[in-house]
Amino acid sequence: MSIITIIGAGMMGSALAFPARENGHTVRLTGTPLDKDIINCAKTSGQHPKFDRPFPAGVEYYQFDEVENALENCDLWNKPIISPSGEQEQLLQKENSILCRIGRSILAIPFRCVL
Repeated sequence: MSIITIIGAGMMGSALAFPARENGHTVRLTGTPLDKDIINCAKTSGQHPKFDRPFPAGVEYYQFDEVENALENCDLWNKPIISPSGEQEQLLQKENSILCRIGRSILAIPFRCVL
C-alpha cells in the first residue's frame, strides 16, 4: 500500500486520515504550527480533541517541525486548507516556503466555507 502524508490536522485533514488508513495505507498526520495541541492530543489519546471516535490504529502523528520525516518516501501527500486569511495566510506562505526548500511540490486544495 501507499504512504500518505496529510499536512494539517484540523477537522478536514484529520477526517481524511480515516478512509486512508482504513483502506490499508500508511498515514502520517502532520500538524501545521497551529495544530500543536491537536497533534499532542492525538499522540497521547489517539484521538482528535473534537472527534467522537479515535483515529484508526496505526496512524502516525508528526508536528510541523518534523515535516521532513513525515514526507520521507511518501507516495502521496495532501494539504487541505480552508479559506486562509490574515495570520493564516502568512503562516501558509511560510509553510509552503519550507516545503519548497525541502524539495517537495505543493498540492493544496482550497475550499471556501460560507457560513
